[in-house]
Amino acid sequence: MNTPDDHSLVAVTVRRTGGLAGITRQWATQVDPADDRLPELVRRCPWQEVPREHAPGADRFVWVLTARWEPGLEREATLDEQAAVGPWRALIDAVRDAAGH
Repeated sequence: MNTPDDHSLVAVTVRRTGGLAGITRQWATQVDPADDRLPELVRRCPWQEVPREHAPGADRFVWVLTARWEPGLEREATLDEQAAVGPWRALIDAVRDAAGH
């Protein structure tokens, strides 16, 4: 079976929608093959356990994280503010920092 873990991670994108102004922001970074920090953060995220339900509430952020591997494999997770914690928050912050938020 061909899984992302069998391939090299090439890019991670984080998109944030919602909030008070409803503005969408996006950050992306290419993965440096010599630096295993970002691939390790991606591995720590529970991609198979993404919450299906989102907490109700006005003016809350929704985060969409996409990890891409060669050749064209990807995983995507959509998280509300309350779910964007732990390994997810570490990945979000790393991508934003790498993109110079």
